[in-house]
Amino acid sequence: MKDIKGEDGMMLVDPAIKRIPRSPEQEKTLKKNLENNDLVYGRIVSKDFKYSLILLRIKQSVKDDDAIAAIDSTLAAIPGSEKVFKGGYPVLRSVINADISHDMLTLMPVGIVIMIIFLIFSFRESRPVILPLVVVTMSIIISMAFFPLMGWELSVLTILAPVMMIAIANDYSIHFMARYQNQNYLHPDWSMRKITMDAMAHLKKPVVIAGLTTIAGILGLMMHVLRPARELGVAAALGIAFALVLSITFVPAIMLTMKKSKPRKRVSGTGRGLINRILDLFANFSTRRPKTVLLVFGLFLVLAASGIKFLK
Repeated sequence: MKDIKGEDGMMLVDPAIKRIPRSPEQEKTLKKNLENNDLVYGRIVSKDFKYSLILLRIKQSVKDDDAIAAIDSTLAAIPGSEKVFKGGYPVLRSVINADISHDMLTLMPVGIVIMIIFLIFSFRESRPVILPLVVVTMSIIISMAFFPLMGWELSVLTILAPVMMIAIANDYSIHFMARYQNQNYLHPDWSMRKITMDAMAHLKKPVVIAGLTTIAGILGLMMHVLRPARELGVAAALGIAFALVLSITFVPAIMLTMKKSKPRKRVSGTGRGLINRILDLFANFSTRRPKTVLLVFGLFLVLAASGIKFLK
């Protein structure tokens, strides 16, 4: 950095720090000179003189990881008692790339395991677990393959696409599995074809409408100011659309090739388990006292909306 002064009608340009001070007097003089240097004071050197910047200009031909490795090796070769923080776009890009790899290897397996556990707990048989898992896996492949196809790069935002597929893409096939188990218990004499046709007749329209509204909501990200958010919206909408198509074509086709399983009363919705009792309680209260429900949620909405003014 430079120290620029005007003297006798001339502009003098000197180094901001000509030499390293070796005595308290020299240090005091240096501090005074830096305080009078607007290019340095409060910008490169903190006003309390506890922090300073070391600015490095990296050639465009140098890769981020190589530059950071050179910095780390230099710090290791010349250790000191100071605490060093690294920043700047090369460091940011390198950290983000590492975080993306970590998130990919962590979030996806954990999300899939959680999904499988809940499906097993809910259905208690392999079929309603395998089919949604296949739909989710294929949807993840479709949505993630769209990025290199379009020449897009993964970012901290777009890495959410697989997690969104795990959360959303299994919904539609789960409806068919629940209908299958319920009808299999209520009508044990029905064939697999009749159960599948019944599920398609009753669920195709609501499932398609639910899928289309979800896709429309996700595509709202295309209005986002950040490009990665717009790319996430397109890729996620594509994956959800593919999951919807699979749920109304692939899943029924697979079901027709399978044999009927043993009817399960507990998961058919006709049992008296804890979950069913809780759902019945809410259903009965909502239908018997609809005005009370509307009033409670109206008051809650007003209370929750009042917190918007605190957003910064």
